[in-house]
Amino acid sequence: MIVDLATFNINTDQLFQKLTQTRAEIERLKAQQKDLQKEFTNSNKSVADNQKKLNDLNAELQGLTRGTATYNETLARRDVAERELNASLSQQAEINARYQTQLTQNRLELNQLSNQARNYETVLNTQNRATNESIDLYTRQRAELSLLQREQREMGATLIQMERNGESNTQAFRELTTAYNGASERANELAESLREVDTAGGNFTSNIGNYQSALEDFKTALFAGDTQGLRTSFDQITTSIKGMITQSLAFIATPIGAAITALAGIGLAAKAVFDFNEGVKESNTLLKGLGVASGDISAVRSELEATAETYNKSFDEIAKTADSLATSYGISISEANDIIAKGLAQGGGANEDFLNQISEYDVQFKQLGFTAEESLAAINAGFAEGVYNDKLPDALKELGLSLTEGTKATRDALVNAFGQTFTDDLLKGVNTGAISVKDALQQIDKESQKVGLSLQQQQQLTADVFRGAGEDAGGALKIIEILNKAQVSGLNESEQAVENYREANERLNKVQAGLFEIKDFG
Repeated sequence: MIVDLATFNINTDQLFQKLTQTRAEIERLKAQQKDLQKEFTNSNKSVADNQKKLNDLNAELQGLTRGTATYNETLARRDVAERELNASLSQQAEINARYQTQLTQNRLELNQLSNQARNYETVLNTQNRATNESIDLYTRQRAELSLLQREQREMGATLIQMERNGESNTQAFRELTTAYNGASERANELAESLREVDTAGGNFTSNIGNYQSALEDFKTALFAGDTQGLRTSFDQITTSIKGMITQSLAFIATPIGAAITALAGIGLAAKAVFDFNEGVKESNTLLKGLGVASGDISAVRSELEATAETYNKSFDEIAKTADSLATSYGISISEANDIIAKGLAQGGGANEDFLNQISEYDVQFKQLGFTAEESLAAINAGFAEGVYNDKLPDALKELGLSLTEGTKATRDALVNAFGQTFTDDLLKGVNTGAISVKDALQQIDKESQKVGLSLQQQQQLTADVFRGAGEDAGGALKIIEILNKAQVSGLNESEQAVENYREANERLNKVQAGLFEIKDFG
């Protein structure tokens, strides 16, 4: 009895439909998060703008005489600015509360979706066993056909010899004839069933010898036992999927063809697979150009995508900034991405120039003696203190040049403030590499507190050590004050909630890639 090859057609349509729905739900949550993040960022910017306006008006008041018309008018504008700041702070608090609530909810939903995806993998593994049984069935039927055909030939040869020997009327001849006819009928049934598969299989096989190998490769590739295996499987079936989409309807109409079509998810999974891979093609090309190893591209892209999605940045921005930071500090892009994500969580997300400052000044920060984390903390501290754009990093760069070059103007300013011995030791330490510029700045800070600088000394230090960029940043002591606040620290509760969401995005991106990504797509 021929076992129906249609039993190979396991029901995967529902599974792939669920996978497609899961991906749609992931995208919905990410879009919702993007809108929420934009509102949160705009709120933070509004607070920062109002705080700057108030700071500027307070500074303006200090230079005016009390009681004058100009003073009173500026005071009135200051009061308005203060009310606007308070209003924006209240709005920020309200948005932040909603933001944290939504973050928590979205994170839970994303974790659930991630777990669902893992459950789908378990289902795929279960179906793998069923697939193995069906493939084994085909193998046995092919082996049985070969055996029957050999027996049929042997019995046919024996019958011909018996007939020539005049034994056609014997009982042995009649029994062998019955056996021969039975074997022929069985062989014909098997041959017809398998010929339908072989003929319609098209690109899957060209002969009996390699047909099983092609099916086994396809089956093994599609159903692996873990996430890495799934990724590998999709790598291996790239050609198979593309071929099946254009194969004849005759193949799809066969039991084995229908089964493979279902396994490949043509009509459901194929669209999801190709949509996903089309969407990541440009990102993969960018990462290849940045030197990311082929085997690491999927994981690195998933990590960078999570940061971009969480903080409403473009993938290219995050990728290029991470590459710049990684190159400057000799770390991996993944490590750089984690550092950037933390910096975004700790205030960089509200600073539109945050990523540009990293890319432009990471080399200088490294040369000045700052770690990658410290450099981002400095950028964030400057922004929090109202020193916008690149004023703080530029002032630090000028400080480095002044201490390295040791010009007469720089030396005079330092001697005037701290004395000859301190100045000589400081400049010698920087020039010999015994201390970094960052270390030198800490010594200047410590000595400033010790001696107590006059206004004239402060101004000379600003002009001749920090130069014009130092004046733009608020002066020598302001720069030191900012850097004292730029301490590398852990995330607070609000920042950790955002980071948790980013990590959930990252995990989900990797699950998606494992399920849908085709290596070297297109």
